[in-house]
Amino acid sequence: MLGDSLEALGIEYYKAGTMVTIEGPRFSSRAESLMFKSWGGQLIGMTTVPEVLYAHCLVLPKLIKF
Repeated sequence: MLGDSLEALGIEYYKAGTMVTIEGPRFSSRAESLMFKSWGGQLIGMTTVPEVLYAHCLVLPKLIKF
């Protein structure tokens, strides 16, 4: 749906790609960025994904529905 809207507006976007998630808050070093790129990563981001996975492994799975 978002892709259809972007196309209708003539906005270019990536339809697929690989995101590398690092624990933050920090920026990746140049060496890390080049390594992630060599692995095929197109986007590096810091999100709450690692924290959600940790919570899932602990007591919180009943609070978070996967």
